[in-house]
Amino acid sequence: MSATDDARAVGAARAATGAGPDVPSRVEVVRRLDRPVTYRLVFLGRPGESGWVAAVGEDGAVLSWAASATGLATVPAGSGELCWWPSARTASALYPVRRIGPDTFVGLDGRPVTGPAEG
Repeated sequence: MSATDDARAVGAARAATGAGPDVPSRVEVVRRLDRPVTYRLVFLGRPGESGWVAAVGEDGAVLSWAASATGLATVPAGSGELCWWPSARTASALYPVRRIGPDTFVGLDGRPVTGPAEG
């Protein structure tokens, strides 16, 4: 992970959403658990205000993005690695879960989420 990768992800997110260079950005790295790759979750806008969120792959391609009218968080609070895998429990790459232990995950609401190996 590098600042260059972060800058490329922010640029791709700005291009996809139409957000200008004056819009603040923040980047979180998310690890996919179904394959050995990561992606960047790019937040454009001030916390608590309307803005955008985009998932940008390692190749700089925007995988998904959405406008956020409220500016509410799309990642669980706390510390630990952000993770995602395609499943009914983790339906959108824009809403990863947080790993708080070896096989322990929490969702946006702070409740436990069953890990990918647990069905």
